[in-house]
Amino acid sequence: MKHSVSAPPTRLRRAATLAALSAVLAAAVLGLVRAAGQSAPSPTTGPAPHDPPVGVHALQQRQFGSVQAMATAVRMTPLKATTATPATASTPAVGGPAREVLGFAPYWDMANWKQWQLQRLSTIAYFGVTLDGNGNPVHDEGWPAWTGQQLTDMVSAAHASGVRVLVTIKSFDTPTISSIVSNPAHAQNAIATAISLARSRGLDGIDVDFEGASSPTYPTIAQDLTAFMGGLTAQTHAAIGGSEVVIDTYSGSASWDGGLFNVGALAPNVDAFFVMAYDMNFDNTPNHASADAPLNGWTYNDTSLVAQYTSKAPASKIILGVPYYGYKWNVSQPIANAPDSGAAMADTYSGVFTDFACAAQLTRQWDATATSPWATWYSAATGDPCGGNFNSWREMYYEDVTSIGAKYDLANQSNLRGAGIWALGYDDGHSELWDLIGSHINVSHAPVASATAPAGPLNSTAFGVSWGVTPGSVPATSYQIWVSQDGGAWTRWISTAATTATFHGFAGHGYAFYAEAFGAGGYGSGAPNGSTPAQPTTQIAAGATRAEPFTGLYAADAYGDLLPASSPPLPPTATWPGWSIVRGVAMAPAGQGGYVLDG
Repeated sequence: MKHSVSAPPTRLRRAATLAALSAVLAAAVLGLVRAAGQSAPSPTTGPAPHDPPVGVHALQQRQFGSVQAMATAVRMTPLKATTATPATASTPAVGGPAREVLGFAPYWDMANWKQWQLQRLSTIAYFGVTLDGNGNPVHDEGWPAWTGQQLTDMVSAAHASGVRVLVTIKSFDTPTISSIVSNPAHAQNAIATAISLARSRGLDGIDVDFEGASSPTYPTIAQDLTAFMGGLTAQTHAAIGGSEVVIDTYSGSASWDGGLFNVGALAPNVDAFFVMAYDMNFDNTPNHASADAPLNGWTYNDTSLVAQYTSKAPASKIILGVPYYGYKWNVSQPIANAPDSGAAMADTYSGVFTDFACAAQLTRQWDATATSPWATWYSAATGDPCGGNFNSWREMYYEDVTSIGAKYDLANQSNLRGAGIWALGYDDGHSELWDLIGSHINVSHAPVASATAPAGPLNSTAFGVSWGVTPGSVPATSYQIWVSQDGGAWTRWISTAATTATFHGFAGHGYAFYAEAFGAGGYGSGAPNGSTPAQPTTQIAAGATRAEPFTGLYAADAYGDLLPASSPPLPPTATWPGWSIVRGVAMAPAGQGGYVLDG
């Protein structure tokens, strides 16, 4: 889909001042204006470390995800891929360690999810569900997609491809984030909400996108966020086997310890960091056009941030985010890093091709320092073929297969956990970026498994069940087997590394089984959800012989779960993951029920 977005006016996005124009004129007189194709020199002193005044994904959502933006989005038709190739990125043979490829699925493009090549991904993060200051979900523009059939279908297809799916919980203002993480009751409610959201959709973990800023008004917000992430990770792991918890952080967060995200402190409390390694141009070259995600040069770039992050967290926890978009500006003249009007407009990967198809006096160039393509064209005051009528030169820094391939190379060379995509759908109508993943990254997938049991009707309440990975799946290291009785709710039966077990059912009832598989690194294929067929596949005859001299045997663990011992699982009961609350079990006088005694 094609979108444009204007950056909000901030101290980093002011219109060019008279002083800036004077500097350009003076440089022209002295013959010092850079020739087209050269990079702007790195500043001698960079900006002081700070959190951005407006979050990266917050800006994207504001412009792309509003009701008005979704109503006016232009869907792309397939176009022939053409890219600027003045430099050749190395293309390593696929192999070596499997890496995570995490793609964000924004609610405003869920309608096009069938264009996504799921086999090229290992993880999808649905973006997203907003939380209020109490930790409750907000029914905003993204809520209909969260509850819609498209997400249900996408999750089922992803799990069938060995791709796990996370839910992104998000908040984009500092007071709300502080209210969530600094109030213990709100924090626990937010954790419970996130886990409940994930489990309600049969998802495999949680992504946290809290975009705010450190502030004297909220002096403990960073340490409170760290504590919140520790609690969320521990409780999510206890509630969802093989789950993953990710936090989204700024490109410059590891360059200092005074921001919202203290990377060193967060590292033991999360499974992974998704580094939003884009929108660096606004700090690197205020009031000038430049690359959104430069590989080298200036203050902020991919190479430097990887070094900073890996100095504070294991490389195995770092996911390098890659933008599937660029920025365009009105500029005074068609030169590299030209002074701009202050109104940056984002353009998706697909949108770039649309601009190029109509642009007048189009010239494409290459920034060797940033490893980024850029282009200029003229937009007349009237009759502009693109319809802009800006009466100005236009300059765009964008991404292509060469620039993105270089970022994937950096992730491989730095032995990072993997690379990420903001955002799925921004390349609608094109396939070359999917091919690029296949040529550069050995994608890690979750194993996919299935369970089998005799159909019956059986003459014994005990029978064997077996399970294993499906053909073509990556190996599994363990399994969690689920059972449904008479088409009812799915209930966990056993967690094991074995591939067979004896199940004990009840005479006159039918059972269905579901195998959830886990692979290297804890990757799971996903638990059953409301759309998973639960029609019984095994039937026990009404007059079947009991395999044991008793009708039921169960044990209660410390957290409140009732576990079957040679008996069918019971429907889920109240449980408190991580809280050792149970003190005993008492049977009801008639022997048909009982009570769990808490502490």
